[in-house]
Amino acid sequence: AGLGSQAALCAEDPAALRDRVTGVVDGVLASFAARARSGLGKRFLDLERRRLVQLLLEWLALEAQRPPFIVEAQERARRVEFGGLEVNLRPDRLDRLPDGRRVVIDYKTGEARPAAWLDERPDDPQLLLYGAALQGDAHTAPAAALVFASLKPGRLGFAGFAEEEGLLPGVGPPKGLPGAAAGDPADDWAAWLADRRRVLVRLAGAFRSGDAAVDPKRPGETCRYCELPALCRVLENEAGGAGGKDGR
Repeated sequence: AGLGSQAALCAEDPAALRDRVTGVVDGVLASFAARARSGLGKRFLDLERRRLVQLLLEWLALEAQRPPFIVEAQERARRVEFGGLEVNLRPDRLDRLPDGRRVVIDYKTGEARPAAWLDERPDDPQLLLYGAALQGDAHTAPAAALVFASLKPGRLGFAGFAEEEGLLPGVGPPKGLPGAAAGDPADDWAAWLADRRRVLVRLAGAFRSGDAAVDPKRPGETCRYCELPALCRVLENEAGGAGGKDGR
């Protein structure tokens, strides 16, 4: 059984914690090796075992620095509706704080960019969707934080936004909250989530209505490997190319 809470993690003897983590890693590697098409050498498995054990122990040390929480769910499915579009959400983890609020966590081994949530076409919006769904549900406690758990070696940490400082190491409220009420930080956070919900509802409605305008957010990246540049001519327009005698 897992530890399940910050209190249990902090109470665990360091040697027992290492044994627990090692047992989990051994089980995962054994399952992975059994499914591998080619045999995995003992040397490789030993190196990977040591790497993963150390990575997880460092991560748990970071989790222990948080204020009290209980792990409420892992990969719990939730079906929500935005702008007439039904979306299935399954966040990696949902923690519950003592006051009932939730912390929504998504594990990330690549780059985490929560700043990309702040514009009118947010990237990687799964956490935003879940936070907005909780905020719009009168029967559920709201999200107090939406964070990526970055598991990059040497750069472990949380990246995202929280209603207030101190809920997670290195995480605080978003800056320049649009439409936020002055004074109470909770009002600011609720206003920000409501604004993000507005954005998500608009995007979902556009998708549902069949809006397929050629309007890449970042043409230099989005169109780099496109096989139909002569059809949409986005890069020509970006460069100011006329594309023809009549300028069309």
